[in-house]
Amino acid sequence: MTNSEQDRDLAAALVPRIEKPVVVIGVGSDLRGDDAFGVLAARELSALLGDDAPDVEVLEGGVAPENLAERAARGSPRTVVLVDAADFEGEPGELRLVDPEELGWDLGGGTHAPSLELLATYLKGRCGARTVMLAAQPASTEFGSEISPALKAAASRAAEVLRRALAACKP
Repeated sequence: MTNSEQDRDLAAALVPRIEKPVVVIGVGSDLRGDDAFGVLAARELSALLGDDAPDVEVLEGGVAPENLAERAARGSPRTVVLVDAADFEGEPGELRLVDPEELGWDLGGGTHAPSLELLATYLKGRCGARTVMLAAQPASTEFGSEISPALKAAASRAAEVLRRALAACKP
């Protein structure tokens, strides 16, 4: 299956899991190579959506996404989509929908797991928001490294997957 076919399937799988209003939070660090995936995907999604996305807010959570909890809650989202690099033992750059509540929050020992769990728990309690995660398999998250070509491409693909899914969701 090609990336294009996989991406189309991912977008289709996201649609029934998303209810607007939606907050998309890109998570990661520009200083840790492939860990920048989520932040880069959020930036690209913002550029794709422009101002034409009612009921969608895109935020850069960086390394402390829990700091955005109250800002995200103000829009009373029904769904929060976390975009982050996670080790699910896939191929570098592979995109996957992950249900962190089902699989546990320790997604390959990711450094953001505790803050993501805190954020998801808060938003569920505060406004009933469901959390879904679009993750990419990193190659390296070594401090000071550059994002790999595979994860840079995956960030662009993730932004397009999210754009398609959000466009197909009912308001």
